[in-house]
Amino acid sequence: GDWLNFSSLLPLTRRQKLYIRSSYRVIADQALLNPDRNMVKYAVVTGTPGVGKSDKKRVLLFDSEGNFYFDGMTMFTCKALPDKSNIQFWSNDLWCLVDSRDPTRIPGLPYLRCSVLLASSPRWDYIGEFKKLAPTPDVFFMPLWSKEELVTVAPMYPHAAVAWQNRFECLGGVPRLVLQDIGTDPQTLLMSACSTCSLDDCIMLGTKIAQILIHIGSQEPYRGYKVAYASELAIQVIVRLKWRSDRAKMQNLLGSCDGNPLAQSLCGYVFERHSMDLLQQGGTFVCRKLLSGADMRKRDTIKRKRGNLDNEDEETIDIPPSSKPR
Repeated sequence: GDWLNFSSLLPLTRRQKLYIRSSYRVIADQALLNPDRNMVKYAVVTGTPGVGKSDKKRVLLFDSEGNFYFDGMTMFTCKALPDKSNIQFWSNDLWCLVDSRDPTRIPGLPYLRCSVLLASSPRWDYIGEFKKLAPTPDVFFMPLWSKEELVTVAPMYPHAAVAWQNRFECLGGVPRLVLQDIGTDPQTLLMSACSTCSLDDCIMLGTKIAQILIHIGSQEPYRGYKVAYASELAIQVIVRLKWRSDRAKMQNLLGSCDGNPLAQSLCGYVFERHSMDLLQQGGTFVCRKLLSGADMRKRDTIKRKRGNLDNEDEETIDIPPSSKPR
């Protein structure tokens, strides 16, 4: 990666340097490529809040707060946008960069006459509206930061020198949480987010606050994505808090988690707690031997030859209830 140096502080990072990640270049090359120069081009850059979508925008146009125009050589501050009828200015080769706003509702922006790149978190409704435009916008997903990338920029945040690696393990590759906003302990931050969210939010990315717990990952060429929990600690926090507040719904996950990778991540922890509850209550349980793959195939072959498909390996075990709380 390379660096950009600025004469003033960038609004979001409060630094005068900007690290250019390799993903910035890959996404920019695709987003700005317009094979039909007779038409406008639309694109969306989204991803986990705090990974640098707005900084990505500054790499393209070096913009800051307010309206700025870059003609390829010089940047100008726009005190007033040109009239919509000015077709020499508002044309398909003009790129308008929009940060977390609905491009179709910006006064004075004739979005049907110019190309638009929108940078926004994924939960805003206007992304869905923007994607309905023709031509259909290309959508790119900004990846999480790797530890190596964070090592590169960490010297710019000396106040985080002691804490950032632990925060990375707990909160994932989000510079805003790992390097910048470090006033809150990672576990406290995760617990606060989990307490604010319902269980459905915790497995469906339903709210903005849930995005502290759930991250959006992407790999080159950054056109697809996968969701996963921020860390092992995030999973443990969700299971612990939601088991107390919504135990029945947590137990229901065991039979309905197919197709949802987030629910599947929770199921192992939920099964352990559910099993311990059942064992504490006591009763008669069916159990069977655990066999290796080779032993299972050998057993199944013998059973087929005998024509006996019953589960001969099953037996029952009686466990008395426990009076000691876990």
